[in-house]
Amino acid sequence: MRNPIFRSLGLAFASLAAIMMIAAPTPVSAQGYRVVVLPGGGITSLSSAVTAVDTAPYYVLKYVGTSLGATVAVTTFDWIFTTDGTAVDTTINVQATTPCGASVGTLDTDDTDCDTVTELVNEVNSSTNWRLIPLAVLGTDSTKTAGLASVADVAETTVGSTSLPQGIKFFGDSSDNLSTTIALYPGKAPNVIDARDFFQGTKLNPTLGYEGYRQSLQFYSATITGTAAASGIHCVQPTFGVPGTGAVPGPASITYRETSRLVFAFTGAATTVAKELDFKNGPLFCNSGEKLVLRVITTATHTAPIVQAFGYSEPTR
Repeated sequence: MRNPIFRSLGLAFASLAAIMMIAAPTPVSAQGYRVVVLPGGGITSLSSAVTAVDTAPYYVLKYVGTSLGATVAVTTFDWIFTTDGTAVDTTINVQATTPCGASVGTLDTDDTDCDTVTELVNEVNSSTNWRLIPLAVLGTDSTKTAGLASVADVAETTVGSTSLPQGIKFFGDSSDNLSTTIALYPGKAPNVIDARDFFQGTKLNPTLGYEGYRQSLQFYSATITGTAAASGIHCVQPTFGVPGTGAVPGPASITYRETSRLVFAFTGAATTVAKELDFKNGPLFCNSGEKLVLRVITTATHTAPIVQAFGYSEPTR
């Protein structure tokens, strides 16, 4: 005969196992739930969106001179600067140095001395009156007619010492460069472009405020009317200052340079169809001090762009 003690223990264990089976929670996956990871402290949400041609911000320009009536305009890719609406700004395109076209006060982007972004930025910043900050462009991009960094015409705008302290934006010419490029950038008010956010006091921030922060991309979408071409996502590290020092002591020593790397290449979807890149389960990270620049290119035509990106910026120090 079986020992009654062992029989009682067996019944007890059987009962406990039954209770545990009833009480055990169903696996999360079986319930159709998904784990969501929320950003922690210090993380900033970044976003950028373009919903029409000629609205992707490629540069922001700030006047730092003393004139109240200084103006700027862009006409057929010529950048025209004045001190009072009529008198040319003689600090722009100084013929004795590296002339960018034959007209003082006007920069001709078809000239070989300023037909790239880096050259154009350095031409403008050699002036004591103006500071040009590149946004959704690459330093090697062409600024000339049909170049990837060509900008749309800008009507003459007064940007004197008391006008538009946040600067004036210049937008890519979609029909000319057949592309839409956006970027994620920092600022006191993230996702709002204000030239003052790129300054330290009265001088440009040597790293434009990207140093000490890492950007990551969660989602990107682009819908364009046009034939898709090779496009890409870049991590760009911009630097202003004297090479090797990072210092920005004065206009004559301002030198813009950047390192850029293609981190994700793709070809857009068919015309009017959204090309979506989802990195939520494995974010695309840039290194500390770099900004994300995202570009979609078409051939022949480029209209009705709807381009958007979402990501985060986290402090790395």
